[in-house]
Amino acid sequence: MKKKIILVVVFAGLVGLIFGLALSVKLDLFSSVTAQSQEQAPEITPALNIISIEDAIINVASVTGKAVVSISTEHTEKTGNRMMRFNQPFGGGMPGQDESFKKFFEDFFGQMPEREYKRVGLGSGVIINKEGYILTNEHVIKEADKITVTLPDGREFKGEIKGQDPR
Repeated sequence: MKKKIILVVVFAGLVGLIFGLALSVKLDLFSSVTAQSQEQAPEITPALNIISIEDAIINVASVTGKAVVSISTEHTEKTGNRMMRFNQPFGGGMPGQDESFKKFFEDFFGQMPEREYKRVGLGSGVIINKEGYILTNEHVIKEADKITVTLPDGREFKGEIKGQDPR
């Protein structure tokens, strides 16, 4: 009985081996394993690859560059007297400062006139549809009083905020 089982297993193994060899010859698996010598390998010149990549970048820039715009913004801030700015240089009072310190400077300098400061910003955006809607980062247009959009050909247009998402 043991001899029959061993004989069946050996026979099945031989049949599997013969079938595997026949299948690999049929699929031509042995010929694709040959290695090429260094002289047979095709030469790849780095200059051609760099030129191809450079051409690809130039093509992408020429096609999509027409949709990229420059966005300049202005925001006018009105400030009170100089003491207000001195007391709160970073949004809070200076440590160890009390009312007597503030009173001393008010008495010495008096009330300063209200001043206006213009804060300007510059960013970029992309035209996303035929109506002229532009997509840009929210920080580019945040608190802007005046928005000017400059196209790649130099034309300028007044911009208007249609929506914002600080996220």
